[in-house]
Amino acid sequence: MSGVASRPWILRGGTILLGRGGDALLRFGIFLATARILAPREFSLYALLTAALATCEIVFAFGGPRTAIFFRSRGQGRLLFGWLVILAALGTLLVFGGLAALPALRRTFFPEVPPRLVLLGLAPLPFVLLCGSLSGALLGEKKEGLYTAFLWSRTLGGAAVLGLSLLFTSDRLVFLLAGRVAVNAAAAAGLFAAQRALPTWRRLGQLAPEALRFGLPAALSGGAVALHRRADVLMLSALGRTPEIGSYAVAYALAEAFWVLTDSLEAALFTDLSHLDGPAAARQAGDALRLYRIGAVLAFVLGLAGGEGVILLLFRDRYPDAAVLFPLSLAAAAVWGTSRPCVSYLYARGHGRLVMIAHAFGLLLNVLFCLALIPAWGARGAAAASLGSYALEVALMTRFFRRRSRDLEAAFDVRATP
Repeated sequence: MSGVASRPWILRGGTILLGRGGDALLRFGIFLATARILAPREFSLYALLTAALATCEIVFAFGGPRTAIFFRSRGQGRLLFGWLVILAALGTLLVFGGLAALPALRRTFFPEVPPRLVLLGLAPLPFVLLCGSLSGALLGEKKEGLYTAFLWSRTLGGAAVLGLSLLFTSDRLVFLLAGRVAVNAAAAAGLFAAQRALPTWRRLGQLAPEALRFGLPAALSGGAVALHRRADVLMLSALGRTPEIGSYAVAYALAEAFWVLTDSLEAALFTDLSHLDGPAAARQAGDALRLYRIGAVLAFVLGLAGGEGVILLLFRDRYPDAAVLFPLSLAAAAVWGTSRPCVSYLYARGHGRLVMIAHAFGLLLNVLFCLALIPAWGARGAAAASLGSYALEVALMTRFFRRRSRDLEAAFDVRATP
């Protein structure tokens, strides 16, 4: 415990932020540059397919990245890699098998996207799933430098594809989607080579039950979060508002940059909370919650001015509605970011079920709000739906945190009474 407490969680979170944040900012820059290079109609399709791929990456990972960190840190090798390959294959089979067996599923969520583009847009999925799990294994080995190098190399590969797309005057969207497949395939191969990952499936029955018990709760919770983050984009497509996705994607890409900060700091906070007793963990989480709320207010005030400036300077001609959508998207991102200390505390105290309930509640509200608001208000309705559902989810998560921390403190008081 002394080693864990040697540096405050916010300083260690800053170290994580430097690695993840730099990569995330580059990815945001590439995404926004794509909005400038593609025609608005093409970019709407690109943003929709990107959102679908990102959602599938988390929903169908089945807890692979977190499982990889946990078991790799405990010395698992070839058997773990075999399990990660199975998870990636299963997720890929479910997605493409579902699209093949249920054509209505594709027509519902991608009614204005040609089938070949849907398949090409989701084609990187097996490699993306493997990259997520294998990079988690790097963290389990405490190879943070190699992990950062992997993040940057994959993102720079995407930048190279975007640059090469300037040589094409037609089918630029197809080139970008195909390039994304190649970049992720190369990244997955590089991760296998870097770790000398030689999967084996002998004695898999010894690992599978424990891996499922560990990974399933995190997988369900992460799936709910992923669907919540992008349900509005999929609902815009399903409800016939695909052309509006471009402006909406520009707005939420700028707004969600704030999550790089909140998620990175939370990764360090969770480590501290896991090593503290009940009352001390509750106090530290409460202090962090106050800091997060102050940070959210500052992020909204400063981000609103900066983000609107970027939109007016770079995207006013192509995506004029983005300036109107951005304040709602930024408010939603700021509000939801404040839930991270509560999530950390609940996970650290073994209340992952409550986290899953709150995330599922937020997802359900987002879908209901989207169904009510998008037909009349389009992308503005989607932005309002996100803000409303995030606010109510955070209120529930905070209530769970307050109640559990009070109950725990009362229990400690009873034990301390002679």
